[in-house]
Amino acid sequence: MQKNSSVRDTLVEFNDSELRASLRVLRKKAIRLRLWLSALSDTERGLLNASLCVEKIGLRLRFILSGIVVKLRKIVQEGYFLRLEQLGLESARRLVEFFYGSSEKAKELLQDRWFLRYHGLRMETLKKLGYAL
Repeated sequence: MQKNSSVRDTLVEFNDSELRASLRVLRKKAIRLRLWLSALSDTERGLLNASLCVEKIGLRLRFILSGIVVKLRKIVQEGYFLRLEQLGLESARRLVEFFYGSSEKAKELLQDRWFLRYHGLRMETLKKLGYAL
């Protein structure tokens, strides 16, 4: 509960241009992760889009937007981690099969979310550095 109130306080303290800029960034991330349509209702998307177009954002709209922002941040973060897990699964599977075969330890490692996230992040970093995998 305290986390939500800190986000609300932050949104109230932002001036309108800073608020619109942060909402644009969050919206862009959600669209890029393909979570924009599934994470928010039509009304929530409409309010967020409309707030990007208006000159002045009132206090009541800021409180409504704060709830949307909290929800969207959580979903974007979960979506990012899910993408890392999916990306890391193939790399981890090859590595685990090489070292452990089809043992119980191999199955355990392939169920470890942090292990998969690590390999997903590793794969993403290598891809950005230009190494072909």
